[in-house]
Amino acid sequence: MKLSYRVFILSTIVVSFLLVASAFAFEVKPMTLKDRCVVCHTAERICAKLGNGDDFWEPTVKRMASNGAKVPEQELAGFSLLLSGQEEVVAGILACSSFQKTGTMPSASKKISIYLALIHPVFMTIAVLLSLWVAWQGINRARISHFKHTVRFDWKGHVNYGIIVMGAWFFGMIAGGVMAKLIYGATGLTGAHRTVALIMFPMIILGACTGLYMKYKKAPRKILPIVHGVNSLVLFALACMQLLTGFYLVRGMF
Repeated sequence: MKLSYRVFILSTIVVSFLLVASAFAFEVKPMTLKDRCVVCHTAERICAKLGNGDDFWEPTVKRMASNGAKVPEQELAGFSLLLSGQEEVVAGILACSSFQKTGTMPSASKKISIYLALIHPVFMTIAVLLSLWVAWQGINRARISHFKHTVRFDWKGHVNYGIIVMGAWFFGMIAGGVMAKLIYGATGLTGAHRTVALIMFPMIILGACTGLYMKYKKAPRKILPIVHGVNSLVLFALACMQLLTGFYLVRGMF
């Protein structure tokens, strides 16, 4: 029994919605702080010390790590910067009742220009918007091939803009790592945002390779276009999730 076009579209929407909605199941700020620091003592002990600078937190974090806290060596500097420079973010994570907001941008974020920090999210938002058009053209291609519908399919636009989107996502991941390093002092403190980026990485490679292969090796195919299409649709849903988690990270900078 052939799958109808409406069921296909509905299934795609449901899967995409579930993937994006699942972002709410993740902690979208540097929640590893809570998992690793509130094990041996209460959150209030950390809350009481917020407001101290690097001179206090750097040796404190190192001491906690030597005492058994699960903080990898490469993340020590990042945790120190997080605790000393992003007090409001930490207070929100730990639900500190005694912490008073200062109303100023965290000092760790002042290490770079705020305009420079916003380049990455703005660039990736444009890439996601462009991917929406590419995805729609891919759906039209599936309608023509599998459902015999008569619709317009811009093959050249789909291929060329698809390559641009894949490239933007790939280099955007690299830029995101650089920005995380500049802002937090480490690349492992952005929670779900980093995790989803790592999931997307091999899928971006697969999408680009299959797309380029079909571009330069034209032939009637059934399986490869389906693999390429499903991979690309899941990528699109994950990119939407990245917008959501990225929004919360950017909001935490102010």
